[in-house]
Amino acid sequence: MTRVLAADGGKHGTRVNCVSPGLIATPIVDRKDDELRSSITNLQILPELGHPDDVANAALFLASDEAKWITGPNLPVNGGYTAREVT
Repeated sequence: MTRVLAADGGKHGTRVNCVSPGLIATPIVDRKDDELRSSITNLQILPELGHPDDVANAALFLASDEAKWITGPNLPVNGGYTAREVT
C-alpha cells in the first residue's frame, strides 16, 4: 500500500513512507511478564526493547528534508527482528 500511495503521490510531489515498530517499551508492555518480553527480544538482533524515541526519530527523519529523496519504503524500527532467521 505504501508503494502504491508513494507512486501516486509522487506525481504531485508528495512522499509516502511507512514506519513499522517492533516491541517498544511502553506502560502496556511493562505490564507483560518477563517471559513474554524475553521470548520476543530473543528473536531480535539487538537484545533489548525499543523506546518511543526510537520510533519517533525514524518518523522525524522520514519527514525531514534530509529524506527528501526517499519515498515508498517500509522502515522497520524493530531491533533487527525481521533480519534474524527464526529456527
